[in-house]
Amino acid sequence: MYKHAFAAAFITSILFALGFFVPYVGEALVLVGFAPLLIYLSKEQWSYKKSFFFFFFSGVLFFGITLIWMFSLLPLEWAGVESASIAYALFVSAWLLVVCSFALWWGVFGAGVAYLSIWMGSHSWNLKILYALSIAGLWVLCEYARSFVIGFWGFASGSSSFFSEWTLGSLVYGMTDGWVVLLASVGGIYLVNLVIIISNVLVFLWWSTASTKKKRVFGGAVILAGVMGVASLGGVFFVKWHERANRSARSYEVVAMRTDIPRAFVYAQSDRAASLRASIGHVVALPQAIDILVAPEDGDMLSFDALNGMRLIDRMKKNNTLLVDHVYTRQANGVESRTLYWRPDGGIVGFQGKHILMPIGEYVPLFVGSILSLLGYQHAVGTYEDARALAVAEKGPPVTDVRGTYASIVCSEASNPNMVRSLGKNGADVIFLQASDTLFRGNYLYARYMISMARVRAIESGRFVVRASNAGPTAIIDSVGHVRALRAGGSEGVAGQVPFLHIVTPYARWGAWPVPLAGVLLALGLLYRRYPQ
Repeated sequence: MYKHAFAAAFITSILFALGFFVPYVGEALVLVGFAPLLIYLSKEQWSYKKSFFFFFFSGVLFFGITLIWMFSLLPLEWAGVESASIAYALFVSAWLLVVCSFALWWGVFGAGVAYLSIWMGSHSWNLKILYALSIAGLWVLCEYARSFVIGFWGFASGSSSFFSEWTLGSLVYGMTDGWVVLLASVGGIYLVNLVIIISNVLVFLWWSTASTKKKRVFGGAVILAGVMGVASLGGVFFVKWHERANRSARSYEVVAMRTDIPRAFVYAQSDRAASLRASIGHVVALPQAIDILVAPEDGDMLSFDALNGMRLIDRMKKNNTLLVDHVYTRQANGVESRTLYWRPDGGIVGFQGKHILMPIGEYVPLFVGSILSLLGYQHAVGTYEDARALAVAEKGPPVTDVRGTYASIVCSEASNPNMVRSLGKNGADVIFLQASDTLFRGNYLYARYMISMARVRAIESGRFVVRASNAGPTAIIDSVGHVRALRAGGSEGVAGQVPFLHIVTPYARWGAWPVPLAGVLLALGLLYRRYPQ
């Protein structure tokens, strides 16, 4: 019997994982992915241990598959670890820690499902609807708790917070080609998660009660089609709303650069000079007027161009182009990562800082530093901190200029929905996403993952997201999550008309309201479970 349980867990993980890496299939697969595991565990009389273990096991497989792109970080010579064997041992240990910590919350969810499921067998469909809602509430709370895992393991005093929200691994990122994801504009990824589990549980309930296999398959297909159909009808109205807003908004020609930097972690100017010159050459050769030019993280285009012929600056003077540059500045608390807004006729327009740093990528977490020190690698920690460690900067409000109000997020900040939400709520007309992807250069899985996150952030905020990268995908994404322009290779960027929108989505206005709603739904299920009379 255990082989059937492992098979069910494997099928669940594969269904979810396919949505991340195969276009257009994710929505349907995510909406039914848990059904095989639920069906099997119901036959096992909802054993707590089995439910916890097989949900945990399925989570390990799912996160292991969807986060496999992290192995692009190897080898770790960039972090001061020269021994290949030690580098692999350290990395695999850290990777497994993240994967298992994520999967732990799937296990907690599985145990909770078993607890709630014991009483549902012979009850009416009205109570089964309550059962589905309470399980969906449990899932949302587990996903919300899981979003703080990276903040927990990545904590370092002065560099991060225990309460940094990282939504890496959310099932929502596997369904960005569908309609259901548009619900993120109403309640963020947690509302979408609520719908995901309701759909899964309804399919499971129908499968468990239908008398024949034919009825099971037909009923499951009807439920799936119903969820997707209702979502598509709502999505049509949502898209029409945004189309009207786009027509009434002022649009500007925006160019996002792709500098095609070779794989490296710390650069000398000479290492990137040829790539930057080629990228600048493409911008200079564009025939259209450029209103805004967005450089990637670690761009420092202004300083480079000033020392290399000023071709870009001269081109910007023609249209008084706003440059959205990225620089590192030394402040009292250390070196900060900052977005610099600059215009030829007025100089510096404003700054915004990077407030959420990437663990290991931009600072050494307390846990990792302690392990390295115990292993005798104090010198590696010191070398890394001298060469790369950054200080947390204040994000600051959106920056207002003659053309509109702008906001930037830098690389890892894209995984934090609340940050992007607050920028849109505080008046930003457009979101610029500056990314450094050199260590993941050429990794298709990573590129698709990053674009999926950017698409969801665009939907949540109701704003165009312009992503500029030095080695990964450069794109213009509209306010309903459609990719208007994309370039994944070469030193040529993307260009397009970007409307500056002023609409406020329900999510931007009210935030993650599905999380407290999930608490209420779970409480109702627990109350009935405890006091069925």
